[in-house]
Amino acid sequence: MGGGAVSAIEASGGTAFTVGDYKYHLINSSTPSPTKEITISAVTTDPTANVIDFLVVGGGGGAGGGDNSYGGGGGAGGLIWRPAKPISSTGGPYSITIGSGGSGLPINDTNPGQQSTTDGQDTVIGSGPDPIYFIAKGGGGGASGAGYRFGTAGRDGGSGGGGGGGASGNGNVGSATQPSQPGDSGTYGHSGDGGTSGGGGGGGSGAGTSGPTGNGADGYQVPSSFLPPSVPGPLASAISPISAPSPEFRYFGAGGAGKNGGAGGAGGGGDGGNSDPIPSLPNLPSAAYGVDGRGSGGASWTSNNPHSWAGDGGDGIVLIKYKFQNY
Repeated sequence: MGGGAVSAIEASGGTAFTVGDYKYHLINSSTPSPTKEITISAVTTDPTANVIDFLVVGGGGGAGGGDNSYGGGGGAGGLIWRPAKPISSTGGPYSITIGSGGSGLPINDTNPGQQSTTDGQDTVIGSGPDPIYFIAKGGGGGASGAGYRFGTAGRDGGSGGGGGGGASGNGNVGSATQPSQPGDSGTYGHSGDGGTSGGGGGGGSGAGTSGPTGNGADGYQVPSSFLPPSVPGPLASAISPISAPSPEFRYFGAGGAGKNGGAGGAGGGGDGGNSDPIPSLPNLPSAAYGVDGRGSGGASWTSNNPHSWAGDGGDGIVLIKYKFQNY
């Protein structure tokens, strides 16, 4: 930007990365507690330059198991992509809570367990009426069913959990609640409903699929202007294990798979599978879990034995970006 000198935006909090003329601040579940906040300590003398990009993702929902039926994939955490949010003044610190992923619900034919533990948790910045205030809702847990005797529905959340299928499956899906959030959180929110019949969880791009596939919905793809392919390795690896510049790198908030063989959505959604050969939960493949730092949903692992397993959802993230020099 030409036409005279301006002061720079200055902020603190999280883990800071400098990339060219821009700074990123990353806060995730591994960020130490004292830095889980954002403070705006300086703004420019040109109001049009006082803008910050915000990416806020809630924790993904855990999947439901399916013994002699199909479980549903976990819904992704609600995602907020708010580009160029105007910042009129200094302020803060604005506290940040990172939503944890929900626990997958293993199913034992003799013990149905509790469905309520599978939802992801909210990721929140600030509180009302702070000028910086976001709520990214945790993803809904996937449906579960077993033994032809009981079945629970997919749950509502930032993105909804997938419904169950098979003899005892409850095909009711979870609905997306992210659009109902106040202010920027709803206006700039992205989410989707789950799919039916062993369906995939909803994600940032829309609803999970139903029927024979049970795939999780793809996450929301942030623009390359926010996360270009040239992002340095330290920042890329701090965001999540999905490497840059892979096609998935810019996707966040993916749904987990429902049916055996279903695919998790792009952006770290868990992949579905068969839990018959798995003797215990620690042996569940990592691919069944939603990826941390992406807020993606876990996957259901169906079974013809008395037990089935289900992947956990991934933890959420906050990532902000602003220009700090060469206006």
